[in-house]
Amino acid sequence: MRGTVLLATHDDARSIAPVLQEVDEARSVLARGGLELTVLLVDDGSNDGTIDLARAEAEQLGLELEVVKSPHPGRVQAMRTAFEQVLSDGAAAFVVTLDGDGQHDARQIPDLVRAHLASGFGITVGSRWARGGSAPGSTIGRSITSLFANQLARWVARVDGVRDATSGFRVIHPDVLRLPVPAEAHAEPSIYFAAITALAQANGFAVDEMPITFRPRYSRMQPLDSGDRSKFVRGLMETRRAGDLARAEHRADQTHWAKRQPHFAGQNPAPDSHFGALDELEALADAKNFFNWIVEGFGTAIGPRTVEVGAGLGTVSLAIAEQHPGTTVLALEPAANVFPRSQERLAGHPRITLRQATSGDVLVEGNFEPFDTAVYVNVLEHIEDDAGELDVARQLLAPGGHLCLFVPAMPSLYSKIDHKSGHFRRYTKSTLRDKVEQAGFIIELLDYTDVASVFPYWLMYRVLGVESLGSGSNTIYDKVIVPISRGVQRALVHPPLGKNLILVARRSR
Repeated sequence: MRGTVLLATHDDARSIAPVLQEVDEARSVLARGGLELTVLLVDDGSNDGTIDLARAEAEQLGLELEVVKSPHPGRVQAMRTAFEQVLSDGAAAFVVTLDGDGQHDARQIPDLVRAHLASGFGITVGSRWARGGSAPGSTIGRSITSLFANQLARWVARVDGVRDATSGFRVIHPDVLRLPVPAEAHAEPSIYFAAITALAQANGFAVDEMPITFRPRYSRMQPLDSGDRSKFVRGLMETRRAGDLARAEHRADQTHWAKRQPHFAGQNPAPDSHFGALDELEALADAKNFFNWIVEGFGTAIGPRTVEVGAGLGTVSLAIAEQHPGTTVLALEPAANVFPRSQERLAGHPRITLRQATSGDVLVEGNFEPFDTAVYVNVLEHIEDDAGELDVARQLLAPGGHLCLFVPAMPSLYSKIDHKSGHFRRYTKSTLRDKVEQAGFIIELLDYTDVASVFPYWLMYRVLGVESLGSGSNTIYDKVIVPISRGVQRALVHPPLGKNLILVARRSR
């Protein structure tokens, strides 16, 4: 694995040699762990021989060094030039940003990089203000200014849980560098780094910080004036607007947000894949009231020839066969760790055929009679390309055939258990409606369901952060909450909210 140290310089002749020596020490440490480190020096118009000194020192150290002269004045524009080059090369798995003036101790790079890679962070900030960090030599006035600026970043730009968002010593995932940063945040490095931090969080990247020692610069620090302060606030305000827009987009569809989470257990739909939430699947398997209620909700849309995609442990297929005696079911379950258990539960059933396959496999094989009904219960949210899956469902159905969906609703409920279960999204009515209609279906029923579960789910999985389904809580859910929800929904024909959405649609003739 390869990383790039982006070293920003401007008249740093006094410090560039010792900084490169520290970078070389870091490179040697990382090399022992199989990590390669190269250096990209981006210079903002130095006139004191910084570049020549850097090349000479790198040659003596045997350090791979590339030099880029920024075509635009200003430290931020220089860094952006370097970012563009790193992204165009495409070889770096991570980028370390570092100033050439000696304030950052490059020997701490290995600790930052290891933490960054081990936890899958979008950004790992080297923080002077985190517990264990320090800034020896900083004046009281400069420290107060920095602390206040970081507090402003939390208040104004909605930086969450990061005490040193303005720090320029950090490890960054290349995808973070692709995020657009408002022009107002380009005025000065501390604004720019605070903006990157806020926007990374708004777009779903995890950001953490590690303590560092922030040293006095070799060169004199320029004093801040009122213009700098006003630019900082304007940059943060524009960053907040951009972050709010990103959050709104992710509320509509959490796919990209979910993929950026460091421990997201995305599900591979291919045969022999592994389903990451088998414990939760087994906990729900005996929730007969719940699954019978779902199948009842599909009503007469269940036709004589039905395919269930993502059949899990076969609970829905069994409910369909029980409630519709004239129906045969093709149950498709691709996951290698789920399929054998499905076989045990469905073995010998005369009207259910189980296959370890996906809907796409059946479509490609082509030797099937079009189905009357395609059923997806708690499946579509596991599929990254849900629009493509809906198109496959349409092709499996006969003209006039029905699509039956049951999916999690209310993106505001997206929680750790969704994350663990590999849910790319929770749907709103409008997002589900749009995707189903665009796939060529005419919607006959679309309603929220499971009204009484909204508050318990929010409390347990959003507020308390419970990460798994227990058999005890599942029994309470199936025996108590489901009957309450059914009773509520007899009075509220079209409830205004619910933990799930149920949809029945017809393939256009």
